[in-house]
Amino acid sequence: MKNTADIIARKLLEYKMPKVVNLDSYRSEVEFLSANNLGPTALDDMVSQGYDVSHAAYVFTMNFTSVLSEQMASLKEAKKLFKILNDATEEYIPQGPPISPLTNSYFSLWACFDLVFGGGQVTIGNCALAFAEKAKIGRWLCDTLLFLSVSRMGFYVHCGKDGDFVKLREIGTQEILYCHVPVDYKGKKGELWFVRLAPAVFSPDKYFVVLTTPYIVVGYSESDYLSSFQREFERTKLSVKKLDEETFLADYYKFGSSRMHWNEYIFCAYTSHTKDAIFLTGVPDLKETLPHA
Repeated sequence: MKNTADIIARKLLEYKMPKVVNLDSYRSEVEFLSANNLGPTALDDMVSQGYDVSHAAYVFTMNFTSVLSEQMASLKEAKKLFKILNDATEEYIPQGPPISPLTNSYFSLWACFDLVFGGGQVTIGNCALAFAEKAKIGRWLCDTLLFLSVSRMGFYVHCGKDGDFVKLREIGTQEILYCHVPVDYKGKKGELWFVRLAPAVFSPDKYFVVLTTPYIVVGYSESDYLSSFQREFERTKLSVKKLDEETFLADYYKFGSSRMHWNEYIFCAYTSHTKDAIFLTGVPDLKETLPHA
């Protein structure tokens, strides 16, 4: 049985809408693509403006996904999804401080790659990937869509800098990841960051790109968050048989304990911001620690 992603991808191909084109050849709708930062020189233009090449690839892929999501909005299979998304947009007004602590970068990635719907519990990103594969669009775009689809938010300890890279270690682990941070704020050793990472593409170097504006968590330690996750794991284990901690943690980071879990956390934990960083405080499962709970 085909899942919702396959059905939506097939419909988008059948519609033959003018916006849906072969991104390898750029033989049609060049003006439309350029207007949506999807033109044949889009990646080169971003790199010439100072973008890291991997970051540019992810920005391009997000623009592509946004264009497809606009087309999906008219399909009956996605009607419920866009009702949920519209309600969430009204509730959280994603723009970034001082209007809302939910930035456009965070909210767009959540909406496209974490918010599930339909048969098979798919995301907009899954639909975009299915479409790209069926349309035989360039392999690199399929790869970046796949990386974004499996990406998630996470809590990381800042372990200092190495040249242009910020070293981040996910809490509870020992592996240090070298990360490109696109904004000016690079933080300092010992900080706790709440961000989404994706691996480098178009580069022989092994590093990660920080895809969201850094959320910096203050007032609590790594052990406080590990204790929080252990409590959530124990609660979830009561209803899910044979649940292992590693699987739980990956799902919890990506989907939370409810649909709006991480949106609510950011909204309730907000304390202040600077131009390129947002400061939070509080432990996710302890409402008394969240200033706006």
